Amino acid sequence: MPLLFNCDMGEGITPDAHIMPHIDQANICCGVHAGDSDTSHNTIMLAKNHGVSVGAHPSYNDRENFGRISLDIPLHILHAHLWQQLTTIHQGCIHHNVPLDYVKPHGALNHDIIAKPQLFIFLCDLIRDFNKKHTLNMAFMVTMTPQKSHQQTIADAYGLNVLWELFADRAYNADGTLRERNQQGAVHTTPDAIVAQVDSILKHQAIPIYNSAETLNATGATTLCIHGDNPASIQALPQLRKMIEDFNIS
Repeated sequence: MPLLFNCDMGEGITPDAHIMPHIDQANICCGVHAGDSDTSHNTIMLAKNHGVSVGAHPSYNDRENFGRISLDIPLHILHAHLWQQLTTIHQGCIHHNVPLDYVKPHGALNHDIIAKPQLFIFLCDLIRDFNKKHTLNMAFMVTMTPQKSHQQTIADAYGLNVLWELFADRAYNADGTLRERNQQGAVHTTPDAIVAQVDSILKHQAIPIYNSAETLNATGATTLCIHGDNPASIQALPQLRKMIEDFNIS
């Protein structure tokens, strides 16, 4: 399977029109942590015009913190919030006649499904039910960590395909988690650093660990993420696109 290239989009703060020609998958904000329904619809149309796969990018209902703060809320309320967000993107996809291919949780929600196994199960259950109700086959995009094998077993039980994600422009801890954004060095701020991390992943199947000579195993990744709100990532885009294309050809 070729390695794909994805980006979080439709947030109203990134140069989506510049990014879209270089990526394979657009994780489209559902209008909650940022953006709005019009922005989501416009981004879906932009993805369609460039032949880019569309995924829903739902989050905690916390616009003030851009969805980057973990919230302890009742699961039935979280379920309602996420279901509505998926519905927003699904309706946009119907309107523009494009498939809704996957779900990728945003920000703190994405971190929490790694730290809280029950939340991962909760998301699997929700995605499965949404698929059944709307006759979809959305995959679940999940950050790849040492929990990969266990999470794959759970996703299999729910009949979900998993897209295992690594990050080009974020630093990793030794336990395979991303460094929190309030920590030093959490985000790579130069194109060279981003290119070096991707080069290590592609050539050596190894993820550099922050401030260490050790690496993590990158085997099994299916998609690579950049963040459009990182200027260094935007600068590195053309080179990263070529690196991934060369990797897929080899």
